[in-house]
Amino acid sequence: MSPHHTAHRRPRRTLRRLAAVAAAALAVGLLADVAPAAAAATGTIVVDVTGADTGQAVVGVCAEVFRLDVEFNAFDCTDQGESGPLVITGLEDGVAYQFVLKVPQATAYFPVVGGRQVTAPADLSFTLERGVFVEGTLSYQDGSRPDSAQVFLSPVDPALRAARAFALAGTWSTLVQPGEYVVSFVDPNGFEQYAFGAPSPDSATVVTATTGQVLQVDDVLLQGSGNPVADGVVTGRVTDAVTGEPVAGICPAITFAGDPPPQIGSCFETGFSVATAADGTYSIPVGPGDWDLWAVDPTAGYAAARTPVTVVAGETLSVATTLVRAGTVTGRAVDPATGAALAGICPSARVGRTDEFVGLIGCSDASGNWTLKGLSPGQVTVQLGGDATHVDQWVPGVNTQAQATLLSVTAGATVDVGRVPLPQGATLAGRVTDRRGRPVQGAWVVVGGFASRAGAGEGRYTARTGADGRYRITNVALQPDFATVYVPDQPFAWQFSGQATDPVRAERLRFRSARTTTFDARLEPEARLTVTVRNGRPDGFTMLDATTLSGAAVGWSADVLESGTATIGGLPTSRVKLKVTIDDGRTPLWYAGGTSLTADPAAAVAVRVAAGRPVAVTVDLPAAG
Repeated sequence: MSPHHTAHRRPRRTLRRLAAVAAAALAVGLLADVAPAAAAATGTIVVDVTGADTGQAVVGVCAEVFRLDVEFNAFDCTDQGESGPLVITGLEDGVAYQFVLKVPQATAYFPVVGGRQVTAPADLSFTLERGVFVEGTLSYQDGSRPDSAQVFLSPVDPALRAARAFALAGTWSTLVQPGEYVVSFVDPNGFEQYAFGAPSPDSATVVTATTGQVLQVDDVLLQGSGNPVADGVVTGRVTDAVTGEPVAGICPAITFAGDPPPQIGSCFETGFSVATAADGTYSIPVGPGDWDLWAVDPTAGYAAARTPVTVVAGETLSVATTLVRAGTVTGRAVDPATGAALAGICPSARVGRTDEFVGLIGCSDASGNWTLKGLSPGQVTVQLGGDATHVDQWVPGVNTQAQATLLSVTAGATVDVGRVPLPQGATLAGRVTDRRGRPVQGAWVVVGGFASRAGAGEGRYTARTGADGRYRITNVALQPDFATVYVPDQPFAWQFSGQATDPVRAERLRFRSARTTTFDARLEPEARLTVTVRNGRPDGFTMLDATTLSGAAVGWSADVLESGTATIGGLPTSRVKLKVTIDDGRTPLWYAGGTSLTADPAAAVAVRVAAGRPVAVTVDLPAAG
C-alpha cells in the first residue's frame, strides 16, 4: 500500500454499488432555474467554471443548451490555452433552455449537481470540486495478471458517488470524490475479492482518497490464476500416420477451443516444457474444462494436429494422436512499383477460404523471401501482412481472400508462389467542422465501423483532428470502405461518410495505391436517449448500447449499476434500437416498447431520437433465473 493514503478496517453490513459508471468518464452537471442576469449580453448565456482549489478557470469543459419544443442546440468548450468563460450566443431572451455542463474525467474535477433549466440571458458560475485519481494493479498469486477485470469503488458515505473501472492487463485507474471507499475486484472467471485479500465487504480494508494525492490500490487475487489450473491430467501417444511408428520431440499444447495452432519454436513455449518421449508418450496437467489439445512439431516436419478434449478435475484423460508430414509454401514479397524486396513481411495460411489458421509463420528476410511451414495437406489461401507503407495482400497479390488463389499443399512437398506484390497503401485526409464551418478539434475519423466500448481511437486506420480540424490516415487498405466520425466529450452526433446516420447508407470511399482520398465531415449536434432500468440486482450492472436499424453500433454506450438511469449520447437524428445486456451472461435483450424487453432482435422497437429533443424510456429487467 502506498504511504500517500490511510487505511483501516471497519465493520460493515452491506455495500451496494451505486449507478455511477459512465458518469465518472463523462460527468454531467446541471443548474437549477436561474433568472436572467443583467450582466449577460442579449441572447447570451455566459458560463464561468472554476476549480474550488485554484480559483482558476477549468480547461476542457463544455457547456451546452438545447430546447425541447424546437430543434435547437448551441454549445461552447474551453480548449488548452483558453482561460475565459464559456459563451453561448444566438439565444432568445426570456426563453428557458435545458442546460448541460460536461466535465471530462481528464480535468480531474467533478461536476456540480442541480436542476435543468436556465433562462437567457444569464451569467452562470460553477465551482468544481477536485477529484482524486485512484489507480492500481491486480495480479494472481503466480504473478500473472488477468487480461481484464472489473474494479468497483463503493463509498462509505452514501452521499458520495460510487465508481467503476476496468483493469486491462492488470492495470486500472479512475477518478473519485475525496472520502472513504471499499474496493472490490471481479476477474474474468467471476471470482470476487475485496481489498486487500478480503472475501467479503465486512472484512475489507477501507481506503481513504485524499485531495492532491494519488491513491494506489494494488492487490493479489487469492483464488484463480492467469494459467489453467492443474486439476486434471492428459496423457497421450503420438505416432506417424503412415508408418505407425512413435514420434519423439512433439510438443503437447492446450488452447481455448477454436484458437489457432500455437506458434512455437520449442516445447518450453507451450507452458508445459514437455516433449514426447522415444515411445511417443507424454503426460501434462490441465485445468478442468473444454480445450483444444494440440500436438505440435517445433521443427515443422509434421503438421500440427488438434483434438478437442474435455478435462475433468482429478481424472486422467488418454488421447491417441497421429501426425502427417507437413507441406510448405514459399514466396517473395516485393514492391510492385520498384521491384524492391520487402523484409519483415509475415505470411499466414488459412484452410481453404475459411478463417481457420494452419501452419507456422515465417517472415520474409532481406531478400523478401518467406516460408510457411507445418502446413496440413489440402487447399489453403495465404495472406501477407503489410508493413508501415505497404498493405496486406493475398497470394497472388489481391485485396481479398475471395480473390486469392487456392494452393494445393502435399505432404512433404513445397509450393513456390514466386513474387507477390504488396502495393503501397492509400491516404485518407480531410477536415471536420461543425455546421457553422468551425473546425472541430479532437474528432476521431476511422475507416470502417466503430463501437464505443472499444475505446476512443481504436481501429487499424484511424486519426484525430488537430486544432484546425484536419486529420490524416496513412497506409489504408485499397478496398472501398466507409468512414465513421465521432467526438468524445463534445456534444456532436456520430456520422458516417456521405453524412449518413447508418453505415448501410454511407458513401463507400475509394482508395488507390500511393494516392490521397479526401473526406470532409460536417458534424451535427448529438441526440440523447436516457434509459431508466428497473429491477436491477443490488450486485449487478446493466450495459446499454444503441444500434442503427442495420445493427451497427452508434453513440456512446452507458452502464447502470443496480437500478438506475443512464444516458446514451452522440446519437445522430435518426431511429435507433436499444440493446440491454445484463452482466449475468444472459442473452442480450432489446427494447420492445413500453417497459418491455425481448430476446429477439427482429422484434426490437426503434426509438426516434433528434438533436435538442431528449427522449427517455424505462425498461423492466426480467427476473434472474
